[in-house]
Amino acid sequence: MTVAVEQMELSVENDEHLSDMNHVTAVVQGVAQDALWLEERKQEIASMQFPGYFVKGPRGLFLVIPLTLKFYTDNSAAWRRLTKDGILQVILYNWDHLEKPESIWEAKIAESPNSIPALKDHPTEGHELVMFVRLKAGDKEDRPQPKVIKTFNDRSDANHAFAEEKKQ
Repeated sequence: MTVAVEQMELSVENDEHLSDMNHVTAVVQGVAQDALWLEERKQEIASMQFPGYFVKGPRGLFLVIPLTLKFYTDNSAAWRRLTKDGILQVILYNWDHLEKPESIWEAKIAESPNSIPALKDHPTEGHELVMFVRLKAGDKEDRPQPKVIKTFNDRSDANHAFAEEKKQ
C-alpha cells in the first residue's frame, strides 16, 4: 500500500500519468472546470450595471464606462478572456428604470482611446472601458435619441452629471 502511494506521488511530481485514460481525465476535468468558472464569471459580470456616457464621434458614438480599479483587478483574468475579440453586447438602462433594459447594442472596444481625436477631452485610465457603438440602422442625427443616450463635451461635465444623478 505504501509503495503504491509513493508511486502515485512520484507520478504526479514528474507530471506523468499511469495511463492514457488518467491523462485524458485530468485534461478534460481541467478544461471543464475552466469553462464552468468562465461562464460563472461571465454571468456575474453581465449582471453588473455601470454608469456610462456617450461622446459623439465622426461615424457614430463612443461609450465611456469609468470602470473602477477594483472591478478591473477582481475580474482581470476573466475579463481578458471574455473580451479577447473586442466585441461586446451593451445593455443600456435608464437611471429611472434600472430593472428594465432600454436597448441592447453591439460595441467594439477602443484599444487606445486616449489617441482618438474625438476623445481628446475624455481622458481615461487603463482600467476604464471605451467602446465604439454605432447608431442602430435607420437612426438619423435629426431623429430624437432615446433618453438613455447622454453626450458630454468633456470628462469633467460627465463626472459632474454622474454626481448629480447620484444625489437624486
